[in-house]
Amino acid sequence: MGFSVKSASVEIFISDTGVGIEIKALEQIFESFIQENTSSTRGHEGSGLGLSIIKGFAKLLGGEIRLESVKGEGSSFFFSLPIMPLPPEKGETGKVKKRLSLPEFPAILIAEDDPLNMVYMVTILKGRVSFIYKATNGIEAVKVCREHPEISMVFMDIKMPVMNGVEATGEIRKFNQDVVIIALTAYANNGFREEAIAFGCNDYLTKPVEKKLILALMDTY
Repeated sequence: MGFSVKSASVEIFISDTGVGIEIKALEQIFESFIQENTSSTRGHEGSGLGLSIIKGFAKLLGGEIRLESVKGEGSSFFFSLPIMPLPPEKGETGKVKKRLSLPEFPAILIAEDDPLNMVYMVTILKGRVSFIYKATNGIEAVKVCREHPEISMVFMDIKMPVMNGVEATGEIRKFNQDVVIIALTAYANNGFREEAIAFGCNDYLTKPVEKKLILALMDTY
């Protein structure tokens, strides 16, 4: 499987070394409830709907799907989607805005003990900041903040081993009052924002965290 980028589209393909399809069946294979082999002794399952559904999705997205196959050797499916270039951003005067060469947040810290949550956060923030520091418990978070005063924002998971996010935030506030700390929690109630501010955070996000909320908070602070 792989892909290729063309002038106006990107084409994704997947090839197999299966039984292949006869040339006479290629034109009908994308129709609903159609399969080349419909015998009761065939060695595979299926209702003949998968390819017709994919073809429908392709059309809805402005793309197309095609098939190349040799009987006894295998098949290759190609799915293409159009590339839509984004228009340049314009300011109030109508002139094109010049993009900043450096992000507004030179460095941030993600304190999170769950590996999947860490990957999710890094994926969202990568490219929007100059550097991402990581910590898997509260003690590490405090140490990283102490050693790197350039950190401007901390995403602090509340429930972590060794030292939790509440304790870590209290320790960080002893030597850094300026860094923005955003609490991350899966157990927020209606009054949690006030609680988070009381123990030193600037704001909070509820897990599972939405990308648009993360970016909105970064804009806010």
